[in-house]
Amino acid sequence: MRSLLIISVPIGMPLDFCCLGGEDLTITGGNGMEYDRMNETDVREVVVRPFLEKLGYKFGTEAHIRTEVSLRYSRAYLGRKDPKKDFPLQGRADYICEVIPHGRWVVEVKAPSVELSIDDSEQAHTYATHPEIGAFFYLITNGRDWQLFRIGEPKKSILSWENEQTDNIILTIANILGPDAFKRRAKHYEIDIGKPLGLGLGSNAEIKGGFATYSETKSSNPQMNAAMTRINGSRAPVTHGKVYRLDNGAIEANIGMLSISSAGDNINSGGGMSELYFRTKDEFISIDRDNPTIFTNLVKIDVNQGDRMPEIFGNPSFIMPFKIETAAFTQAVGFIEDGRFKGTFEVSYLYDATVPSNSSFQVRAMAQMFMSQNLTTIGDFDLHIV
Repeated sequence: MRSLLIISVPIGMPLDFCCLGGEDLTITGGNGMEYDRMNETDVREVVVRPFLEKLGYKFGTEAHIRTEVSLRYSRAYLGRKDPKKDFPLQGRADYICEVIPHGRWVVEVKAPSVELSIDDSEQAHTYATHPEIGAFFYLITNGRDWQLFRIGEPKKSILSWENEQTDNIILTIANILGPDAFKRRAKHYEIDIGKPLGLGLGSNAEIKGGFATYSETKSSNPQMNAAMTRINGSRAPVTHGKVYRLDNGAIEANIGMLSISSAGDNINSGGGMSELYFRTKDEFISIDRDNPTIFTNLVKIDVNQGDRMPEIFGNPSFIMPFKIETAAFTQAVGFIEDGRFKGTFEVSYLYDATVPSNSSFQVRAMAQMFMSQNLTTIGDFDLHIV
């Protein structure tokens, strides 16, 4: 006669229902899990596989799970003239978690009745380091306890925990074993033989965020000067960017940033200033604050008669009654320190306005603010560059 076995597992893992011969058996989840009634297969399919899926591994994806992998050479090393002198490979890992093509790690599962030992770790290490496997990490578990090891250090785990703690530290585990963690580390393993941008940088770099702070703004026009002082102390976020060499060897930085207001974002986007391109004549980006690198940028923006201007500083949106031509020159002076490019900047704006001959007195008065006028903004910046 066959009876129904109901196995409940920790929160977040699916319930498994299966039929076994013998007495009714219930294995409860959490602290109540009856590990002494589980065998190695139970641990593998009820505890470990859902754990792997929670980390993002699934059969047939780029984060692939391999099971029961057969090796063509059943010894610990390859290339021996006399294979009999090679150590025989003991056991076989239950799971190989493959992040295609970035790397892999293995899981060795024991029955709950087995206390994890150094011998278990060394056995799993022998398999994980086999040339046909080449894993970065290996994990051993009996369903109750988990121990994670780095290749080359089989006697000291880098992380260990009890099964009931898994949900509490899942982010820490994912930061080591998750597919995204493998992809992130793979970038550091790549060999870059290109000309570096500077000390500690490869031939290309990414800007991972930062900010520009506006310290002081001045204009030659008193009315504009009064309006622009409102931005002093404001901070504009830098969202992303790339730094690279051009074919002529010059270094160029492409920086994406937001304005201090949504209206400013609209103006910058319409004028092509949401992404800025800076260049330097220096061969390398400086790490010396006393001899910094100078990046420069020049942007020309036209606001045509009839364009709608967004609301800004509390002033309502309006239709531009005349044309404004703007040239903005930016100089950023900085150096690399602790993975950050920081320094000071200065932006000089030159405005000119073209007013239709039949314009009203009010339009002419407004245009006067922009006729052959200049405005200068200074501040500092701090960018995270990797």
